[in-house]
Amino acid sequence: MKLESFLNHTCAGSLMTRSLVALLPDMSLAEAAGVLLDHQVSGAPVVDLHGICVGVLSAADFVKAEQHVASEQEKVLESTFWKSNLLLPESINAEKLAAVREKLVPAAEQKVSEVMTRDLVSVSESTPARKVIEYMVDAHIHRVFVLDSDDKLVGIITTIDILAAFLRAGHPS
Repeated sequence: MKLESFLNHTCAGSLMTRSLVALLPDMSLAEAAGVLLDHQVSGAPVVDLHGICVGVLSAADFVKAEQHVASEQEKVLESTFWKSNLLLPESINAEKLAAVREKLVPAAEQKVSEVMTRDLVSVSESTPARKVIEYMVDAHIHRVFVLDSDDKLVGIITTIDILAAFLRAGHPS
């Protein structure tokens, strides 16, 4: 099959993987990392209890979460709290300490919903391969979600799925 024919006549439904690894919004990043490692994937959709896709968590989100924690820790160390006279009334110190603790929550303890990417790129099963690839290139992403008319996740298309389908189309068994 020629590239042009593949791009115009192959639809998302035939490219997608239906067996999915999905994460829940209230999982900790440590739990999510375990799931991703167990399934040897670098990212996964985040779905609510009704199967609605609400975001995506990828390796880049873990890096951003860790950078955010490091930045907050640096701010705390530079704050006047640590340089101030700690002889303030106990209630004020308790409030300041609570604020510091909040900022210093390790990335691993943060919830998936706090760091996931909410701006999803999604398609329907009937979307042509050409459009799927355009979306991926334009957004600089490696996965697109296939949703049904109720926004429920039915599949995922990765760059590997597209390459594998193209190879199969060129070399039918």
